[in-house]
Amino acid sequence: MKLTLNGIEDREGWMRAGVALPDYDVQAVRESARRNPTWVHFGPGSISESAIFFVSSSGASRTD
Repeated sequence: MKLTLNGIEDREGWMRAGVALPDYDVQAVRESARRNPTWVHFGPGSISESAIFFVSSSGASRTD
């Protein structure tokens, strides 16, 4: 079994292995995304914001 578009055609094999496959037509979603792309950006902003929160909530800046 290979986790590829051709490999997931063997749904019964994946089911026996306990793997849930998508219930939608992967090829149709893929083609729709190719025709109507949507930009999704995951940037480092969340990482730096969480670091600032950690420092501010840990009391690292206290002088007393």
